Amino acid sequence: QHTMMLLLLLLLTLLFGASSSSAPSWEDWKRQHRKGYGSRSEEARRQSAFAANVAVIAAHNAQDVLKLQDFQYS
Repeated sequence: QHTMMLLLLLLLTLLFGASSSSAPSWEDWKRQHRKGYGSRSEEARRQSAFAANVAVIAAHNAQDVLKLQDFQYS
């Protein structure tokens, strides 16, 4: 039972994360917040953090769909 719930959560996370039109792209986010980075390695590090945050939000929102959380991040 627990394993099935985790698999369902993972599936929903992937679906919501990949298809969420409300999640900004990296380029959109940089443009909106007027961000620029001095080196490719710094931008890669920042983009990785951005992607990790988007994944956390998608996972949390998928849990909301399963009623494991009682609010969504926007």
